Amino acid sequence: MSQVKILKAAIVGGWVLGSLLWAASSSFSKPAEPVETESLPAVEQQSKAEDYVGSETCKDCHAGQFNSYFKTAHARLEHLASWPADKKGCEACHGPGKAHVEAGGDKSLIKTLRRGFDKDGL
Repeated sequence: MSQVKILKAAIVGGWVLGSLLWAASSSFSKPAEPVETESLPAVEQQSKAEDYVGSETCKDCHAGQFNSYFKTAHARLEHLASWPADKKGCEACHGPGKAHVEAGGDKSLIKTLRRGFDKDGL
């Protein structure tokens, strides 16, 4: 097969593949289904500044996770004065921890990373 035919086949094949990927991408860009607020943990409700206990409190029970997290680039935000307090440390993702701590670690009172922030805990 000549080089010209190989080049033409590659161009046509690439165009066809690109077209298929473009057509398929529309199914990936659909908006997410709305989340029912009734199924969310209590932590999803409105929280106040006093509901946040800080990452050092989390460290008492979750030392392994604490040590792993604080080796990441995301953890460096903890040291930026301009970064909002409720967007720092463990509670940036898990939500305010006061109720979770006061309830002795009740997993339904904190967001978890398993199966989309369910009530089953870490």
